Amino acid sequence: MLAIARALVRDPKIILLDEPFEGLAPVIVHDLVRACRELAQEGQTIVLVEQNLAATLALASRVYIINNGHIVYEGLAAELKAQPGLLQQYLGV
Repeated sequence: MLAIARALVRDPKIILLDEPFEGLAPVIVHDLVRACRELAQEGQTIVLVEQNLAATLALASRVYIINNGHIVYEGLAAELKAQPGLLQQYLGV
């Protein structure tokens, strides 16, 4: 949260979060997702690189799945949730 606050001081157009949920307790992840959602609702663009699929899909509006350096899925998070075969194929979920 401190790193995000420090980034926001500079009034960025885009914030890149690289695996911000890694190693955090679930309650902290929940709080961080809520904070990111509020930022997004205020118009802040956030690029999230994350392996925690549940947290990512709870936050993201658009999703890109990259496999071996290639984009294999590009679309709305809601559409991805409705494709269990694709989730299984690329994410093992």
